[in-house]
Amino acid sequence: MRVKKILFPTDFSDCARHAVDYAIMMARKFQASLDLLYVDEASYLMNPVNIDLQADVSFVTDEIRKVVEDKLRDWVRLFPKEIPVRVAIEMGKPHLEIVEIAKKHGVDLILMGTHGRGSSNYFLGSNAERVVRLSPCPVITVREARKKETVKKILFPVDFSDLCKRVCPQVIALAREFGAELHFLHVSISFTHETRAFVNDAFKKFLLDLDLSGITYFTDSYEAFVENTGINEYAHIQDIDLIAIGTHGRTGIKRLIMGSVTEEVVNTSFIPVLTLRSFNTQIN
Repeated sequence: MRVKKILFPTDFSDCARHAVDYAIMMARKFQASLDLLYVDEASYLMNPVNIDLQADVSFVTDEIRKVVEDKLRDWVRLFPKEIPVRVAIEMGKPHLEIVEIAKKHGVDLILMGTHGRGSSNYFLGSNAERVVRLSPCPVITVREARKKETVKKILFPVDFSDLCKRVCPQVIALAREFGAELHFLHVSISFTHETRAFVNDAFKKFLLDLDLSGITYFTDSYEAFVENTGINEYAHIQDIDLIAIGTHGRTGIKRLIMGSVTEEVVNTSFIPVLTLRSFNTQIN
């Protein structure tokens, strides 16, 4: 993976703070710059169509900006001086502004905290899920503070689909970059009664034309009632540092009908999750 520019959205919450150490680790590893972004949704909601603001509303938005600028200066201090950090404030709906900034500035990776499912925090709750769905570049979501110097174990869930095949070279490249173990995992749904022989044969076909030189990798299967539960349980058992998973980026009716294992993992995993689009991605 090519990572030279990282976008780090924040709402200054504890959850966003949890992602800072992971952002530092990734920026150092790839010698990447970091764009610290705050999206001012409150001002947008007061002026959604960008009309001429009345004096009292303008005063409120100016006050918000002053507070945000002070907080951004404090957050810049969280990052080591060798990491180039720029700050930006945008007004609008958070997930749309994050995606737009990523497209406009050629961002290679979005890294953000998430509260996961069930949180009352809108910014880093549902917005993280929406960013994953719409982002033009890979996204790492971090739910818990995890001070890591490097990534030693990467988990790549495999359903043997074309999507998995398309994003797999990026995961292999990442494992090679970190010198990390790569764990290929197939979750067998309990009621399907897949045999070990079937899974082994499917893995053999899946890995056949992949360049796995220079990395240590394993293949395994795990039985569970639903895929995301199996992925999370296996990741915990194996002390995984990063879950890498593909996403089609579906929206609307198609997403509702087909569902998304990726979104379930993003919403429930306590281990950082890297989501990779099956198209418009950058690969070395």
